[in-house]
Amino acid sequence: MITILNFEPDNFSTTAKEMLQQQALYAEASWDDFENSPLVAQASVIIVRFKKFLGADVLQKFTNLSFIVSATTGTDHIDAAWCNGNNITIVCLKPYPEFLKTIPSTAEHCFALLLSLLRNIPAAVNSVKAGHWQRQLFLGYQLKSKRLGIVGMGRTGTFMAKYAAAFDMQVYYYDPYVTVENNDYIKLESLAELVRVADITSLHVHLADDTFHLINHGLHAYFSNTKYLLNTSRGKIVDEEFVYALLKENKLAGVASDVIETELTDITGSHLYRAMTEGENVLLTPHIGGATYDALHSCEEFISSRLLEMVKDTDK
Repeated sequence: MITILNFEPDNFSTTAKEMLQQQALYAEASWDDFENSPLVAQASVIIVRFKKFLGADVLQKFTNLSFIVSATTGTDHIDAAWCNGNNITIVCLKPYPEFLKTIPSTAEHCFALLLSLLRNIPAAVNSVKAGHWQRQLFLGYQLKSKRLGIVGMGRTGTFMAKYAAAFDMQVYYYDPYVTVENNDYIKLESLAELVRVADITSLHVHLADDTFHLINHGLHAYFSNTKYLLNTSRGKIVDEEFVYALLKENKLAGVASDVIETELTDITGSHLYRAMTEGENVLLTPHIGGATYDALHSCEEFISSRLLEMVKDTDK
């Protein structure tokens, strides 16, 4: 019987846990002093989320490891090259697009950030908490007729387009790999053209070599003090130093992001975090786009089923 260690069991699906317990020795663990756990040496599967970066220094402690399970689409919190070189399979959600189409949580969160940013909702709430009632300080913008530019027309980008259309926004998109059938969405042929046209640029791409710092100094001429930037993908898709400079130059009206470049190390090292603490119009949330009870549980149950199928195939 295989040994499974769940290192981030908080709010983990009870159904998924029962499923795993039926076919494995399942135990819950903590990253605090994990090396001293007697189960580390025998664990063939570990379950993780985003709490810790799994590099060689951590992974080499698991001498019997065959699978890393992460109920996420991205895996930049795991050293994939080291895993490949050591016969460790990463089990994640990215290869299952049909299942992912049933999970709108990240897109819903992104749209909430959009509304919060353009309507100054967090600042208004904090002002009322402080005992003020100053309506005139929090004038915002309605979404109707605004131009939403979507970078990446995959699952989350498609959800965002539908939500935007429901708010009577104009939808533009840039995706060199996808052309959608809906003629109400206008495809543009370059990222620069999208940023130039859009009032709000919203990022929905996977982190890869060609998307690292996709938002960079080369786009400087296309930003202005009327434009906004949204990111619920991965922090490293944005060159934060560049965006910080845009904010300081008054060439960007605001940023809302669920991710930052340094979230796995030190958040205070993030230029977006710095901009927020210096009073710029920046909203940051702690990578909670997919963190709804129903989405997490559905993903954990799905990925647990896939894991057990893989283990069974391995044992044949």
